[in-house]
Amino acid sequence: MKKLFINRNKELENEIEVYLLSIHNATLTFNEGVGDYVKNNHKRFQERIDKLIDIERQADDQLKDLKYKLYKYNLIPDFSGDVLALLDSLDDISDASKQILIQLSIEKPNIYDYLKDDFIKLAETSLKCVETLLGGVRGFFSNSKAVEEIVNRVYFYEAEVDKIEEVLKRQIFNTEITIELSERMHLRYFINKIAQISDTAEQIALKLSIFKLKRNI
Repeated sequence: MKKLFINRNKELENEIEVYLLSIHNATLTFNEGVGDYVKNNHKRFQERIDKLIDIERQADDQLKDLKYKLYKYNLIPDFSGDVLALLDSLDDISDASKQILIQLSIEKPNIYDYLKDDFIKLAETSLKCVETLLGGVRGFFSNSKAVEEIVNRVYFYEAEVDKIEEVLKRQIFNTEITIELSERMHLRYFINKIAQISDTAEQIALKLSIFKLKRNI
């Protein structure tokens, strides 16, 4: 199996790790932000948004720097395209996390008490999905044999998110509580958006499996 990093690429390896930490921090802050919104902790919710905007900006700068170094110095000639595709895809997660919190702050959907626990659970399980994915990405760079096992765990958490998503939607549309249809649709919109984070993680996990197979050739 081809080795991805050699000694002279140690600096690049470290910079990729910093970028992965930024993606993790973005998703962690997103999860905390959803929890604060659901619990009506308005001040802390706004603090999460501000923090996430800053993290996402840093991640963008880190990604630009990584792209520049990969192209200029041709540090991973055999796999640079795969690495760039992987890192670019991860940026979609942090960007989506930021956009969801911003949209929550603008549109202010009413999360009814009977939905709150599952809303929080939806975000928490999406976080687990991304955290697991990041472990797989690290395994890809370190040449770990556990990548496929980790990818399967990503699929597991994505399926769990789907289950919570369905439960929430059934609670919204089958409830005897009087809720306007427009409000039900509004809640469904945000459920879809939160669940899409795990969908994105699943898509990246599939790419990761393909890239891992290519390395074995």
